[in-house]
Amino acid sequence: MAVLGADDWLGVMQTWAALGADFATSRSNAPVDWAAAMLMIDAVRPKLEADARRLKDLLDQSRRILAPLGEPFDHDLGLHRWLDGEREEAYSDWLEWVVRQARTAGRVFGLFGQELPKDIPHGAVLTTKREVCVEEGHEEYGGRLDLVVYYDDRALLVIEVKKGDADSADTGKHVGYKKSHPLATHVLLANAGELADYEGFQFCTWADTCIAMRHLAVDLKNQEIMAAAMVLAFVAAVEQNLLGFSSAAVRGICDGTHLVFSGRVVDHIERFLAKSGGSNGL
Repeated sequence: MAVLGADDWLGVMQTWAALGADFATSRSNAPVDWAAAMLMIDAVRPKLEADARRLKDLLDQSRRILAPLGEPFDHDLGLHRWLDGEREEAYSDWLEWVVRQARTAGRVFGLFGQELPKDIPHGAVLTTKREVCVEEGHEEYGGRLDLVVYYDDRALLVIEVKKGDADSADTGKHVGYKKSHPLATHVLLANAGELADYEGFQFCTWADTCIAMRHLAVDLKNQEIMAAAMVLAFVAAVEQNLLGFSSAAVRGICDGTHLVFSGRVVDHIERFLAKSGGSNGL
């Protein structure tokens, strides 16, 4: 019989938690035996404690890199109505503002993990437009592009913004959208997806863009601290509302009161620090 390790037990507990969420709370008054659950918690406790220490160290280092600004997880934006999960337009509007702060083509394309076109002239002026009407979307219908980035009036980047997963998004209209700006780079920004390309739109995760925005804030903070702070506020909104990383849960992990958690948030901060050259030795 195979012996389960800490990682295996953690996966079992997370699966049970997901299954339990789909069922109504039992109305039985019978006493519940928690012995099996406590054995699983004890089995994964060393890994969880190590992950909690790791996260605390990573957040401390992130604060140093972002200083004098704060770490986005130190501020709760999970309950902000303007930024809740139902208001996709608010995320697109703020994303446009962040693109404007990035200014240079290298920074802008980097926000979405795209290679910089070689033919952008030096000193080209960046402009952006939201909800750009185009003649073709779905067959026999027009459409509206969420965000288009221009350099010297030439459309170089088209971004479709989704707050959910790419695989459940309406991507059939992308074929028509591509015809409006055939030479531009087209990006689908969403939480997750199985494909690298959705009808000609390159897939980019919100997690990757958050990490890029964290780096943009580092670049901006010495010259434009207010802009850098607002970029980080948007990072906090996306990480907490779209990626599902609760700031309260993060605080609980670090102080030992949140006993069971996913390691995704640890990986997320570690990726930011790895690109900052700041996670070595932790």
